[in-house]
Parts: sequence; structure tokens; C-alpha cells
Amino acid sequence: MVEDIPFFWVELPGYIQEYKLNEGDYVLDCGAFHGSFGIYAAKRVGEKGRVLCFEPEKRNLEILEDNLKLNNCKNIISIKKGIWNKQDTLKFSGTGPGAQLDKKGNNSIQVIDIDSELKRLKISPTKIKFIKMDIEGAELEAIEGMKNLIKKGSPNLAIASYHWRNGEQTYKEVEKRLTKLGYKVKTGYSRHLTTWAKKN
Repeated sequence: MVEDIPFFWVELPGYIQEYKLNEGDYVLDCGAFHGSFGIYAAKRVGEKGRVLCFEPEKRNLEILEDNLKLNNCKNIISIKKGIWNKQDTLKFSGTGPGAQLDKKGNNSIQVIDIDSELKRLKISPTKIKFIKMDIEGAELEAIEGMKNLIKKGSPNLAIASYHWRNGEQTYKEVEKRLTKLGYKVKTGYSRHLTTWAKKN
């Protein structure tokens, strides 16, 4: 995990600023990369909790799974899929932390909506307590794909929203969409701009 040490000083404080993980929590790590947050969460939620790590990029997933083994994380499920608003196969480009959906990309990845994936895994929406998301601008579609989860459950959210789309950072649209879905939202932590949301 040496290459991911900066995560603990830059990203992690933002993700956990508004919600502290508890023993037994079910957590979604969307855009798991090499597993830094997933491993941190796994230690916090304990044996009764679960962490679902979504990572579509092949090399990132290989490192993620190696790190899970090194850290003996038996309460994590790694899933080789990206997060979107429906089940599909989309073009993808890049490797490492900047890998992202790209219509001109040379690779293809499988993407899913969170609602369908939870149904497939037979996990009740009411079990999900926290969602961390850093998915390179796809967060708007991801929100569309978890409306059932939001309706039936009350997950707390921490979404990396510094990405740019159509000339604007995504936090503006993320805030609008989550507010319409009944969330109290705010954005901050300039070192790694994050939007936090919890049910009103």
C-alpha cells in the first residue's frame, strides 16, 4: 500500500468528514482504485459489516485484489464493473487514477447501476449505510442508477465532485440532483473537493 500513502493525508479526511463508519455498516466504494478506502472501511465495519469495491480497470483491480489479500480483508467483495445509470458496455481509456469513460477509448468495460447490482447480490437497500464515490465524472449517471436505494434506504454519501463536465465542476449538478431526492447536501474540502449528503 506504500504508493497509496498520500490517500490518508489528502482524500480520506474528506470522505469521512461528515459520517464516521460504524461496526456492522455496509459500504459501497465506487471507484475503488487500489483499495485504500476499501481497506480502511473494512477495518472500521468489522466482521459483521461488508464493503463492496467497484473497480472496472484491469490493472487497478489486480492491485486492489493483491492489497485485499495482503491486508486479510475477508469482508470485502471486489467487483470488476464501473458505475453508471444502467447495465451496459462502454468505451474506456487510460490507466491508474485517471482512467475514465471515453467514447473514443480503446478499451471496453462493463458498467452497472447500483440498484440492479444490489438486487443481483440480494442486498437490501436498507443495509447500505455509506457510499464513497470517485468515478471521474460519471457521478451524475451513478445517482440516476441508485434511486431505488435512495428511496428505500438512507445511505450517507461522500462524492468526489471536482471533475469537469460541460465547463462546470460536477458538484453543482450533484448538489441539485441529491437535493431533489430529499438530501441535505454541502460541498467542501478543497484539497479533494467532496460533496456530502445525508437524508433530511
